[in-house]
Amino acid sequence: NFFPNLQARYDVDKTMVARAAYSTAIARPGFNQVTPSLTVDPAANIVSSGNPNLKPITDNAFDFAVEKYLPFAGIVSAGLFDKEFKNYIVNRVTSQTFPNNGLFAGFVGVAHVVSYDNVRQAHARGIELNYEQHLPGLPEMLDGLGLDANYTFVDSEFAIRPGEKSTLPSTSS
Repeated sequence: NFFPNLQARYDVDKTMVARAAYSTAIARPGFNQVTPSLTVDPAANIVSSGNPNLKPITDNAFDFAVEKYLPFAGIVSAGLFDKEFKNYIVNRVTSQTFPNNGLFAGFVGVAHVVSYDNVRQAHARGIELNYEQHLPGLPEMLDGLGLDANYTFVDSEFAIRPGEKSTLPSTSS
């Protein structure tokens, strides 16, 4: 695989910098995601399995940020990002009926089969805001204190199935 990366930096003035980047990456499935072994839990009617046919996730990422350097080692910054994923790996839960014998002894009715699958496309887009400022002139006991605040808004999405979408795991709505 070939993963190009392009970065640019522009010094607007002595205290302000603009940065832009385009990057690509790959993330291979974890061992538990590709192992074909089964975990069978008849009491909960659940079968778990990896998927040895998973493809790695690839992404094209676009980032833009502006940083303003403040006196006393402070900074205020804002950034925009867009991550476009192909073959994103998600949990899949399907239903299946198993024979009530052998490995599946104890299963009654329909069982939930938990595995992994690739979805064709997914994205994560958003903004990042940051402020950090050391507070000068404080009494010696409080010298070195400062303020630090940041905020990130993420809009993420992938198609669970045609017409049904969800946010990416571990991202807020």
